[in-house]
Amino acid sequence: MPLFRYEDGILAQGAMTVLSLSLDRSDVILNAYPFTGTVGLGLGLAPWLIGGAKLVQHHPFEYGVFADQLLNTGATVTAMPSAILASWARTACCRTRAASFGGWGGSGRQRNLPIRRRR
Repeated sequence: MPLFRYEDGILAQGAMTVLSLSLDRSDVILNAYPFTGTVGLGLGLAPWLIGGAKLVQHHPFEYGVFADQLLNTGATVTAMPSAILASWARTACCRTRAASFGGWGGSGRQRNLPIRRRR
């Protein structure tokens, strides 16, 4: 059964994301969620439209490609399901010097994989 979403709710979710993460035009959002759900709209499309950040799409989910996109696009913010994050943290792709989880909240200038950036 489809759930109806109104544009004011979607824009409010996007505004909350922009404000809580302090996003601006210099940020790069790497979105791994499709725009058919709340997460894709609230963490990908709406913050991109409201904050003016660059949006990079990732479909379908592949660990190696996603890690490459994080490092090569200069992504400063992304979101992923906790099960995938836990699984990914155990794999070898996240244990390299260029892609370590040691920098939670790192800036876009670092080569760490930023999950959530704080200023």
